[in-house]
Amino acid sequence: MSKTTKIPRIIKLNAIQGWKVYAAFSNGEYRVIDFEQFFDKHHFAADPLRRRLLDEAVFQSVSLYEGTLRWEAVLDKIELSNGMVFEVPFDLDPLVLYENSEPDLERNRGVKIGSLT
Repeated sequence: MSKTTKIPRIIKLNAIQGWKVYAAFSNGEYRVIDFEQFFDKHHFAADPLRRRLLDEAVFQSVSLYEGTLRWEAVLDKIELSNGMVFEVPFDLDPLVLYENSEPDLERNRGVKIGSLT
C-alpha cells in the first residue's frame, strides 16, 4: 500500500505587509512567504503574465482560494485540445508556496505542542 503525503495548504492569510505574505498552513505552521525573493528566484520579470504581479497594487489584491494564493486581476488563457479557450485567475501551487516560505517565528512562538519541562 502506498503512503499518501498531504500537501500543506494555506488555511488563513494572517497579514500582507509589502511583499511578504504571512499565512497559516494546514499542517499547523505559521509561515512567511517573501515574494520579493520568490519573484527573483522564479524570474517573474521575464514573463509578461507573471510580471504583472510586480506591480504592488496588483500584488496586494491577492486572495485565498482553495488552499492557495490567487490573483483575480491577472488572467491567464488556457486553451483545450478541442480549441476552447478559458481565462483563469493566476494562482500558485500550494506546495511551491510552502517550500519557498520560512517559519513565522513570531506567530509560532505562541503555539506550544507537547509537554513543557
